[in-house]
Amino acid sequence: MAKPKTTKTAAKKKVPASKKAPAAPKKAPAAAGIGSPPAQGAPSPPKGFTPPGAGRKGKTAPTAQQVRDADDVARELGAATYRDDFGARAPDPVALASALRVAQAWSQELDAAEQWQTYARAQADAAWAAVFADTKKLGAEFQLAEQHDPAVAKRYTQTRGFLNVRREAAAKGAVTRKKKRSAAPA
Repeated sequence: MAKPKTTKTAAKKKVPASKKAPAAPKKAPAAAGIGSPPAQGAPSPPKGFTPPGAGRKGKTAPTAQQVRDADDVARELGAATYRDDFGARAPDPVALASALRVAQAWSQELDAAEQWQTYARAQADAAWAAVFADTKKLGAEFQLAEQHDPAVAKRYTQTRGFLNVRREAAAKGAVTRKKKRSAAPA
């Protein structure tokens, strides 16, 4: 087993915390480099919009190639020989071309929204991780302050609730489990 190296800093005497100069307040990190979300935010759906049932039941999803080629197909449908080639019963080429372009645009919008959602989730997770690291430290200090001055809890009611939300939920869950166990037939 290797012998630990001693350095000059390791040889220094420790100064009691009470005699140390107060530490300079740390600058609060901007959630580890996470900026605020864009001012415009994500758009809201139109008023009155109700989403269809879950999933794509009975619906066929376009393939990546179909989405990619939709504009080219729409252009081909504008051929002067369309009616001669496909007959009068074929769909209106102008309406079909328009529908293809609209469908392609919505697929592209969906792709952008999914990428944005992934980015927004990562940013939110990183921002909350930074918040929880700091509030964990604040929690310990809050408990000490509350023990010395119970009025702290009254001055900071929202902060107290924020810091204790998981503890309070766990306590409620324990009470519920205990009630269920005692109510269960033996």
